[in-house]
Amino acid sequence: MYTINDLILLFFIYSFVGWLWETVYCSSKEGHFVYRGFLFGPYCPVYGFAVSSVLLFTQKFADNFVLLFLVGTVVSTVFEYLAGAFLENVFHLKLWDYSKYPGNVKGRIAPFISLFWGISTVVLTAFVQPHVMIFVDFLEAKTGMLADLFVIVVMGSDAAITIFNMQKFRAHALVLEQIIQSERLRLKNEAERIIEERPYFKLASFESKSLAIQNHIEKWHETILHRLDASFNFNERRMIKSFPKMKLLEAPNLDEIREKLLKK
Repeated sequence: MYTINDLILLFFIYSFVGWLWETVYCSSKEGHFVYRGFLFGPYCPVYGFAVSSVLLFTQKFADNFVLLFLVGTVVSTVFEYLAGAFLENVFHLKLWDYSKYPGNVKGRIAPFISLFWGISTVVLTAFVQPHVMIFVDFLEAKTGMLADLFVIVVMGSDAAITIFNMQKFRAHALVLEQIIQSERLRLKNEAERIIEERPYFKLASFESKSLAIQNHIEKWHETILHRLDASFNFNERRMIKSFPKMKLLEAPNLDEIREKLLKK
C-alpha cells in the first residue's frame, strides 16, 4: 500500500518525468528547444496526478497485465478528459486538441491516445515503478518529511503564481481581442464603402485605395503583434511558444495574430 508520503514523492517524480518526456519529444519535433509545462518549474502535474491515480487503482492487481491495461486506459482517459475540461472552463485555454483523431470527444480524448495510456500503464507498473519505489524509499529514509514539504511548498507556490499569471494572461487576451474586433469592423466598413464607390472613380484610384487598405492591415498586424509581445510576461510568452496548438477560447481572433509571435 502506498502512503501519503509515497504518493507526494511519486507525484513529483512523474510530474518531472512527464515534463522531460514532453520537452524532449516536442524539442525534437520542432527542431529547437521547447520548454514544456503549464507551470514555471520543470514538471507537468497532469502526468503526476494521472500516474499516481493509476498506481492507486492498480496496486491490487499489478501482476495482471490485462487488468492493468484496461484499468490504466480507463483511469488515464477519464483523468485526461477532466483535466482538459478544467483548463477550458477555469482558464479558458485548450492546451491539447485531438480533434483530428477518429472517435475523439470534444478534442480532449481519443481512442488512439487512450491506447497509448493503456500500454504505458503496463510498462510503467511492471518495469519502471519498482525501481522508482527504491528511489522513493531512499529519499524518505534520508530526508524524512523534508522531501515531501519541499514538493508541497515549491509546487504549491508555483501553482499559485501560475494561476495569478493566467488571470492576467486572460485579461490581456480579452483587451487585444476587443481591439482586433473593433479594427476589423472598421476595415470592413471602409472596404464596403470603397466597393460601393467603385463605379464612380477610375480603376487606378480603386487599386490605390485597395493597396492602402492592404498596407494598413499589415501595419495593424505589426502593431497588434508588438502589443501582444509587450503585454505578456516571460511565462505567458513561453506558454504561447511551447504550446503552438493552444487555443484562447475567449479570444479566437487573437490566434491569427499569435501565429506571427510563434515565428519570432
